[in-house]
Amino acid sequence: MTLLTAIIVGLGAGFFVGMHGKAFVIMVGVFVLVLAFQSSVLSRMPGSHIDLHDPGYWGVQPIILALGLGLTWLGARINGRRSRRSTIS
Repeated sequence: MTLLTAIIVGLGAGFFVGMHGKAFVIMVGVFVLVLAFQSSVLSRMPGSHIDLHDPGYWGVQPIILALGLGLTWLGARINGRRSRRSTIS
């Protein structure tokens, strides 16, 4: 769930909000909420193969967050180029 959140919210926030601090705050806020929900569901799920005490689970989450922040930046760049192109035409 966090990977999908990083991709969808990251690109969306960057594209629609632009290169402002708000886009990054939106990305981090939504990511933290989804991570908390995902972790609570996984901890209560019977027969879950994911151990929340495993450093691998928590080691991957910052990488996914970094990917989401990079996609937020990319979305803002795409929006900036698109708006400049429509202004020039």
